[in-house]
Amino acid sequence: MDIPYISFIGFARNDDYVPNRAERHNFSLNFLLQQLKDFQIPSEIILVEWNYPEDRPPLAETIKIEIETSWTTIRVIRVPAKYHQRYKHWQLKPFHVGAAANVGIRRAKGQFILPMASDVFLTDACLEKIAKQNLDVNSFYRCDRYDIDATALENFNGNRNDFFARCVANIKVHHTYIHQEPSFRIAELHTNGAGDFYLLSRHLLSQIRGSKEGGDVGSFDIDSLIPHALNGLGARQVLLSDEYRVYKLFHSKSTSRAVEQIWKGWQKNLERVVHGLTKSNKAVNDVRILFNFPKRRYSYAPQATFDSFEKNFVKPARKWAKKLSPFYLNDENWGLAGEELEETKVL
Repeated sequence: MDIPYISFIGFARNDDYVPNRAERHNFSLNFLLQQLKDFQIPSEIILVEWNYPEDRPPLAETIKIEIETSWTTIRVIRVPAKYHQRYKHWQLKPFHVGAAANVGIRRAKGQFILPMASDVFLTDACLEKIAKQNLDVNSFYRCDRYDIDATALENFNGNRNDFFARCVANIKVHHTYIHQEPSFRIAELHTNGAGDFYLLSRHLLSQIRGSKEGGDVGSFDIDSLIPHALNGLGARQVLLSDEYRVYKLFHSKSTSRAVEQIWKGWQKNLERVVHGLTKSNKAVNDVRILFNFPKRRYSYAPQATFDSFEKNFVKPARKWAKKLSPFYLNDENWGLAGEELEETKVL
């Protein structure tokens, strides 16, 4: 294989941030490798080992490849703690998903890119579509995410049809299409669970400069901002039918289940006054943007606060809905461009 058609970008650490991390990661990795082999897709998998713990073996040493294939290569890129410590509140969260993904995206060789968590599974329909190698370089592709109970992984016999049937039987949450709130005045796009499946050309992703890194480790709204930046740029959203699915293992530390809003009394009172005078939900959103409330925090790190949804997401999405440039999510040094990082080829 000379040039991969697609680069899958993953990120992980050799720790217990997610229960049974190594076992689940190896399961999903070999599952994907078998699919790529079966559908004969020239591909690479890049795993970014972000802020790795010094007292544990490197991630590459925990990877166990069970599939013999010439269709896929695997590269592990290590990012030392010093880069994580550039971000505010770095002590409270060991991972910065957007920054980690960008390291892989910036060094990817594939014509197309698909960032993926280490505990997800794509239906065969997704791989079959990629295998045709006729994806549009000016479009971004979206499908729904389904959270499944980990029991779906038990007693896997190598039959993917049986496995996907077990996934269907063990669905806990369906992240379906949610229409945008009209008062936001933003583009109508499918952003629910966006981070687990946004398939697009490396050219498009480079034009918006990857996933938003920002100045802190909060990583709020980073996945939802990508479709809006792409739409502002002029890229076309392609919604895939229900046979195209991404299954993700359900776990209690999921971001959507750990976020809470922080309200102060004067903020509620101000909203009531504004709405009473204007009868406009848009005016209420404008006030939230202006005064940056309600701020947010993670339930497991209550000492840190982060920008409101309205300021962090609605404000730029409104601008991009009007096709107002620039559509950048980062500066020109995104993805640690130019930095020398340790890299290991596993396959």
